[in-house]
Amino acid sequence: MNWYDPTDNIGVQPSVWLETSDPYDVHPATVQLSGGTTNFFVNMYQASTQTISAKTQAVNYDNYTSLTPGATTVIVAPATANKLQLLMPGEAAKPGKGPYDSNPTTGGKDLPPTVLVAGDTVYATINCVDRYFNRATGCNPTVNVEFSGFGTDENDDTGIFANKTLSGGTNSFAVRFLATGWQGGGSMGSSRTVTAEDTGNTACGGAKCLQDRRNPAVKPGSSKKLQVVVR
Repeated sequence: MNWYDPTDNIGVQPSVWLETSDPYDVHPATVQLSGGTTNFFVNMYQASTQTISAKTQAVNYDNYTSLTPGATTVIVAPATANKLQLLMPGEAAKPGKGPYDSNPTTGGKDLPPTVLVAGDTVYATINCVDRYFNRATGCNPTVNVEFSGFGTDENDDTGIFANKTLSGGTNSFAVRFLATGWQGGGSMGSSRTVTAEDTGNTACGGAKCLQDRRNPAVKPGSSKKLQVVVR
């Protein structure tokens, strides 16, 4: 970053800092200019058009912001496709949001998932993302979704439950549990598991995308019948 004085005079060197429009990066520390210039290392995580603003609290200096003619605008592109992101109903994608984990992912999203009802079919979203949860629109692997837990076989690979190829790095997948595995009360813990896995038919970045899995809470549906158990 260079300090500019319309009169081309270098006087007292101000302390300056950078701010970006990326909500998930860490802004560099404040630095005092030397000879009217300094360097900053900027690492942004959210793939988008971002702005970089230089600011100071020194008297008689103008901040270099996105409103200043010639201010810096940069395009942050997604990194190489790395993993699948499984978003259950109720959740919203938040590209660039940490932690940058996988299988299961806890970053890259916001809002709590909806509690599912046994027997109801809902739709989850599966994205192919880079390490920082930015959607890799050019990577479209074929994905298989499997259900397990509670000793019940619910895996149906036909019809609406068949494998799908992503389009633009995303697609929706049908999810249905027949048994609950719900602990009830105030606990949303569950023994049910839904897993999204790259079948390996289309390798992006030279490798399969890492799988993602979730343990959704599944509660019983409305009462419909009596059951007699003979012991």
